[in-house]
Amino acid sequence: LDTKLKNSIYKLHRQAINDSPAIPDGLSPSSVYCADRLDFVEKAKLKWERRIRLELDAMAAEMGVPLRRGKDEPRRHPDHSEQAIRFVYDDNDLLDVLSNISNPNRAATTTRVPSLCLIKVELAVMDMAEVRSMFQELDPTRRKSWTAADDDGERIKLFQRVTDVGYIPDVRQHAKRGVPQAARPKVWQKILGVDVSEAERVYFQRILDSLREWELVTDELFRLDVSLMASDDHYFVFEDMLADCMAVFSRGPWLSRHAVVQSQANERSLGDQARQELVFPPCGVVPFRGIAMYAAPLCFLYSDAPHLYLTFRAIYANYYCRLNTVSSQPGSILHLARQFECLLLEACPDLFFHLTQVGAVPLRLVFSWLFFGFAGALEVDQVLAVWDLVLAWDSLVVLPL
Repeated sequence: LDTKLKNSIYKLHRQAINDSPAIPDGLSPSSVYCADRLDFVEKAKLKWERRIRLELDAMAAEMGVPLRRGKDEPRRHPDHSEQAIRFVYDDNDLLDVLSNISNPNRAATTTRVPSLCLIKVELAVMDMAEVRSMFQELDPTRRKSWTAADDDGERIKLFQRVTDVGYIPDVRQHAKRGVPQAARPKVWQKILGVDVSEAERVYFQRILDSLREWELVTDELFRLDVSLMASDDHYFVFEDMLADCMAVFSRGPWLSRHAVVQSQANERSLGDQARQELVFPPCGVVPFRGIAMYAAPLCFLYSDAPHLYLTFRAIYANYYCRLNTVSSQPGSILHLARQFECLLLEACPDLFFHLTQVGAVPLRLVFSWLFFGFAGALEVDQVLAVWDLVLAWDSLVVLPL
């Protein structure tokens, strides 16, 4: 009881410092929607989300289907549906939007940072000294001594004891030294507060059964993304489980209420027969190219589809959602991109200038790495190791380092 109480207090404190609180039952996203603190970023966000919505509507019109239809309802133009299927956007589209955001009140002659940076919004980011202080446990000499002193068997036993106690801050602190592969599934679920109960399994199966009853226009996009992931040598064996995970993810309304970054322009009515579902798709995330890449590495941790789904859903609600939305919040993709450019400019100015002069803009080279949390760029074990650190520090600032 004592540990449960301490975890509850910890979660309340963590939620209190979040800009976007969870949505209370009975309220729609617009009821608690908080605009971005920078009005010009909010304007760019609404414009971007309106563009996504119009693109989705246009695709549905080309396919000849409503946004939602029963399985027995025919398409109006079935012969052209396959040609109309396309991803609404990708990471390059979002980078173009972010790079065009600028402060209209900023004078070009009163800035301390050269205009070489692709991100023009001057957000508060850390310098190298602050980074070293925050992530002092990542000092190579300290990590080397840990690696030499620690035995995997002992570390697994240590994590077993820590997770059995279950106090989340303690689990995070131990995870800063890295998490053994054998302990990782339980450690991640403990940090994220994931509990795969029988009720959650019933919920998973109920949503999965709905695939036979009605269809969303976004279903094709999620399936297409999973099929592209299946062409990867690392993930092809997980295609069926990944497809089920993404299908339930797209239809579950939990995410639209609990994601730390909420979308206002994404709220819409689905018609008279589904007036209660105000977000489309129900999860609130319009599928983009590569969204399944977020879930794919977790297939190496969980062989059970409900475990995979619930863990992925929790990670997306707390972290992944920040990587594909327009926001000036700390940890957002805009903030991380600015952090990367400032750190590179401070640590390796000659390299920054050289790349810029030859037309290889540094941020364009690495943006997809940040956008996908290095999934697809590193080997699976390395991706999981990176996300050990994200969960340990409860911060996405690890990514641009």
